[in-house]
Amino acid sequence: MGTSRHARDDWQVEEAYLGLQVIDVESGRKVTGLDGEAKAIGTTLDGAYLLLDDWDGRVWWTEVFDR
Repeated sequence: MGTSRHARDDWQVEEAYLGLQVIDVESGRKVTGLDGEAKAIGTTLDGAYLLLDDWDGRVWWTEVFDR
């Protein structure tokens, strides 16, 4: 995320989404990757699903991925 000031003294916010990488902690190797945009990342309580939450200014939605 970056910000810049415009001529009228208002701020512009720019976001760049880099995707998500899943890394095996023991080996340090990349397991998988996901392209996408998310404002928040979480898991279900049992850890079975990855949750990516996003917002378009009007509506929130969640993408659900299994392990």
